[in-house]
Amino acid sequence: MRFLFSILLSILPCMASADASPLIGESGLAGATADLDAIADPSADDRMALGGILFLRAVERAYQLRWRYGLTENLDLPLLAGELAPNPTPEPISPTMIADLFSAVIDDMAAAEDVLATIPPDADPSFELALPDLWFDVNMNGTRDADESFVDTALPALIGRWRLQVLETRAQQNPDAPSPLRATVRFDRADVYWLRAYVQAVSGISETILAFDPTDELARVIALRESIAEQVQRSGKKRRHGLVFGAEDAFYIDAIAVLTETMRHRPDASRLGRARDHFLTMIAHNRIFWQELAKETDNDREWIPLPTQASALGIVVPENVDIAWLAVLSDGEKLLKGELLIPHWRFANGHGINLAAFLDDPGPLPLVQAIQGEAFIPYAAQGELISSANWRSFTRLVQGQAGLYALMLN
Repeated sequence: MRFLFSILLSILPCMASADASPLIGESGLAGATADLDAIADPSADDRMALGGILFLRAVERAYQLRWRYGLTENLDLPLLAGELAPNPTPEPISPTMIADLFSAVIDDMAAAEDVLATIPPDADPSFELALPDLWFDVNMNGTRDADESFVDTALPALIGRWRLQVLETRAQQNPDAPSPLRATVRFDRADVYWLRAYVQAVSGISETILAFDPTDELARVIALRESIAEQVQRSGKKRRHGLVFGAEDAFYIDAIAVLTETMRHRPDASRLGRARDHFLTMIAHNRIFWQELAKETDNDREWIPLPTQASALGIVVPENVDIAWLAVLSDGEKLLKGELLIPHWRFANGHGINLAAFLDDPGPLPLVQAIQGEAFIPYAAQGELISSANWRSFTRLVQGQAGLYALMLN
């Protein structure tokens, strides 16, 4: 859920050119992409808008893939969260679904980065996005139907339905209060780097998932379900209860089976190498974002505000959060470079897992052997271990909402 929250809000800064917001509302993300891409001499605003829309299209494509296969309930997984309108005639699920999804995401992120990288360093892009204009063409009919708006699809998964109800009540009581139900966000120069950081983060996560590739395991689950469906057809009824699990638990058991078996693969080292590069680039862009943000003197419907600015969404960003968050990112950078080690309960004092060594020459990570420690022995090293001090400081600063703020700040 929170992952999707970060993704969706990472898209916002790029979609808001002077004309991009109503264009999305009228023509959808696909139509807006085509119109902006057709501009012969795009401005910096146009480029940022197009880059953001390409980012959002990744979310829309994920929704469309889910709808196509009838996976319309909230799956609470990366790019798969949110409840969608049901598909009356879904296709049989394909074992390549996850691989297809994240391969498309990588392509979309590369396209977004190609556009955002063309914004001149000295440019000062500025544009607006009205969140009520944002919708996803879930059923791929080219029309904005009921239950396809941002508020109907993504927002409940991001913040929970009960929080959404609270927001709706507050919006009725105080129509002038900032709210994601009706906010218009103005994005500017600093947000270009924030968005580029998010492009890199999503690309890195996608490459990591594809490095392990669950296609074979999904094929086995599909075969199991087909076999059980034949049993039901022969007997005329489905088994409803077991000694421990009921039929409704099958999805979660299957998901655990896919995950644990997938971790037995030897990952694709080239994909993990690209993932590391994406994460390091993400950190570099994030640092530039905070540098650019510190230079701002305006206060106009801000996405991530300075202490002297107001948030368009009504979100309070504590003072010094930049220092605390950059310290967390610095820890992550040192892990990726092997300068800090990951502790393991089984290892001796002063010894840990060298993540850089694993990324250079990755091996299988069977769950039991990973917990036991055997799977990590090839990557064991002596050195400085990462501590939780910076993360704890960040958590205290944001009053226990570290997950939400981490995804928002990227």
